Amino acid sequence: MTVNEAPASNSTLVRRLRVAIAVLALLAAGLVLWAALGGEDDDSGESSPGQARVVSAAELGALAEDAPGPLYWAGERSGTELEYDEADGGRLYVRYLTEGAEAGDPRPVFLTIGTYPLADAVAALRANAKRTGSELLEAKGSGAVVWANPDSPTSVYLAEPGAAYQVEVYDPSPRRALTLALSGDVVPAP
Repeated sequence: MTVNEAPASNSTLVRRLRVAIAVLALLAAGLVLWAALGGEDDDSGESSPGQARVVSAAELGALAEDAPGPLYWAGERSGTELEYDEADGGRLYVRYLTEGAEAGDPRPVFLTIGTYPLADAVAALRANAKRTGSELLEAKGSGAVVWANPDSPTSVYLAEPGAAYQVEVYDPSPRRALTLALSGDVVPAP
């Protein structure tokens, strides 16, 4: 190698490095723009995980028909709008929005009914009750087992015997959450 070849090699290396950096910067800018514009274009009108939307009772019924398992709710409630959302793992949520709240409102101030796939859900509730020293209750009419989480009393869980899903009733008021879970009014959407 001669002395004259080294600067040419360094110059080529520097140019290649600059081109690589520019390409990476363009790719990064493209990804940021894609994410800012909402990612994949989906004009189907269907909700996908993490995209909460306001629905009518009839739309909720149609979503329940297409769901892989049951979708629980507490019926229509005066002064509320229904929000439907699904999360990874087949978890389904119905929230009761009030006072003009929009879908996706992050505040934990709304009645929420969550339906979660869970093999032998009653056994899981029994184990939770045993672990926490709390008692299991029974929902009116359905025979569902009900467990109020003493560590988080705003969440009450229920499951029907033999079911492979668990239902959470969340309300900012622990008394309302428990009363609703025991009422028999938390049922599969029509």
